[in-house]
Amino acid sequence: MPSKEVIEAMLLRWGENHASGRTVTFLLPDEPGPHPFKGLKCGPEHGQRLALSIVLINDDETTSEAKAAKKTRNSQVAALLCSDSGFALFLRDTHSASLQQVDRGKDGKPCFMEAQVAHAVRDICKVKSRSEFDSDPEAAKRWHALKGDYENWKRGMG
Repeated sequence: MPSKEVIEAMLLRWGENHASGRTVTFLLPDEPGPHPFKGLKCGPEHGQRLALSIVLINDDETTSEAKAAKKTRNSQVAALLCSDSGFALFLRDTHSASLQQVDRGKDGKPCFMEAQVAHAVRDICKVKSRSEFDSDPEAAKRWHALKGDYENWKRGMG
């Protein structure tokens, strides 16, 4: 487990550029000792990945979560994956999901009916609706396990 360090910083600017992505500039306190990021790789190609937790500090010194750090819901991810032909192939090949190929896309990949894929996900994860992935911790665990199996399956295929 990586070490966790809390640093108070000031947001100087943020930006969004569709070509280069989102950027954020923080001012860190000038403290004795080496820079907290000294030795880490930088840049869009080889930069060091970091886990960040952002909490706003209010004027009264209380804290609140940053609105920008909004988390994508499990149900949203499930809906996106149900339209992915690779995910449909995974369900068919590893869970014997009865999915009928309806066509081939321009890229030559098989296409499946999204409603069939969504039905298979609900069956496999034992839910009536994908929204349960957001409200039921046990359903969320089953969804994360299925999604993890899919990621492992993709690595084996590539």
